[in-house]
Amino acid sequence: MRTQRVALVAGLLAVLALGFTGGASAQEAAIPGAEPSGASVALLNALRLDSFTGDARWRAIAEGALRRYRRALEEQPAALTEMLVALDAFTDAAREVVLVWPERSSAPEPFLDVLRRTFLPNRALVGAPEGGGIARVGAVAAIAAGKISAGGQPTAYVCERGACRLPAIAAEKLAAQLAPVRAYESTVTSPRPGR
Repeated sequence: MRTQRVALVAGLLAVLALGFTGGASAQEAAIPGAEPSGASVALLNALRLDSFTGDARWRAIAEGALRRYRRALEEQPAALTEMLVALDAFTDAAREVVLVWPERSSAPEPFLDVLRRTFLPNRALVGAPEGGGIARVGAVAAIAAGKISAGGQPTAYVCERGACRLPAIAAEKLAAQLAPVRAYESTVTSPRPGR
């Protein structure tokens, strides 16, 4: 299992590295048109992997990508909307959401509906049925380790930096936990030109 996880992470690192340093210019590779660019998606995924694994290399990859696309973001921000979402996510603590439901049930639609209608650019979401499903997810995403469905009901855990709030067993409770908006705090210093 550990070997498979290391191989998966190594493969993702290789794809991310190619996406951020590949042959096309940063501007050409980043213009998504009607859909997000591969670089934007890879950047968001690197931030999610940072949340899931706690491995600082993922955040360093994301920071490197933002530095690489800095000029394009400054000159044509409307062409890089998903990368702007990633920039927002980079400057804030991720909301780690873990969904757990009883083993022989399907994913809890009321919880998924809340997540679909809530704009959370810095969300890292995982979910699985209780038992073996969530145990396998927990082996890769430490935030899911040991999570259970409370009282045999679908349960949502909203966490930041590994600290979780009380489990939510109703969709309204999940919505309330996701609703607070934090004031923007700049935690990133702008890289100097030429660096």
